[in-house]
Amino acid sequence: MSTVTLLLHGAGSCPGTAYDLLAPAVADGSSAVALDTRGGIETALRVLAEAVDTHERDGVRVDRVAGISLGAHAAAVWSARTQHPAELALVMPAWTGQSDDDSAPFKVEGVDLHPIPISAEEIELYYEGFSNDA
Repeated sequence: MSTVTLLLHGAGSCPGTAYDLLAPAVADGSSAVALDTRGGIETALRVLAEAVDTHERDGVRVDRVAGISLGAHAAAVWSARTQHPAELALVMPAWTGQSDDDSAPFKVEGVDLHPIPISAEEIELYYEGFSNDA
């Protein structure tokens, strides 16, 4: 049986970005399909569920689901709701919420978190600009 890894992008990006960033998460011998999940969490959950159903109906096993930011959130919610046996590869950028914050890495419930410092200009252009306009 052939296998596929489904890739989910974040809220401010597109399937091509998911493919570019998540290709290393694709299991050996598995194909990759980047899904277009633009539209929010409910859209992402619907598109993911439909893709899993379509692939498995066609005899292709979904062996892994990988996501960035909103895509990672959707993959985690989908996995918890469905108990599907696919492995998850989740990328959740860890920002402290403050500009130019150089916080040290820390651990929560055994998970290593590495905050990403973001400049005031990046906050203005991306978070307060592009991201909120998307």
